[in-house]
Amino acid sequence: MDPLTEAFQTINDDNIIAIYQKYSSNEKMFGLRTANKIFTNELLFAIDEHIDNQENIEYNDQRKQKSQFEFTKIINIPFSLVDNVTTRLNNIEEACRNDFGNISSEFTSSLRNEVIQRYAITQRLHHSSSSESSSSQLSD
Repeated sequence: MDPLTEAFQTINDDNIIAIYQKYSSNEKMFGLRTANKIFTNELLFAIDEHIDNQENIEYNDQRKQKSQFEFTKIINIPFSLVDNVTTRLNNIEEACRNDFGNISSEFTSSLRNEVIQRYAITQRLHHSSSSESSSSQLSD
């Protein structure tokens, strides 16, 4: 139960009538002033406590929101780095695929040229050896 409700429940009609009948008029005035001071002090204390609790709740909520923001900001740094590294790796992989295609094409082209050159040399050697053998047969 909150302090404000407690303060109102402590002073009820029966208590006030019992106090009022018990004392003389001077004592009653003094008692009423004292009761008024006590009630006012309890009421003000309850109100202050309620306000302090609300301020603490708001302050804690603000701290919690700030902490969550800071945590999110800090935790996003590694995610951002991983994302950047992943993007760079994807770019490198794409470049390697493109380079492999270029290298494969150049290698195939070089290999084809090499085969053509060797075939031409072999044909020349074969042609020259067959012409030498025919010319040697003619000279015999």
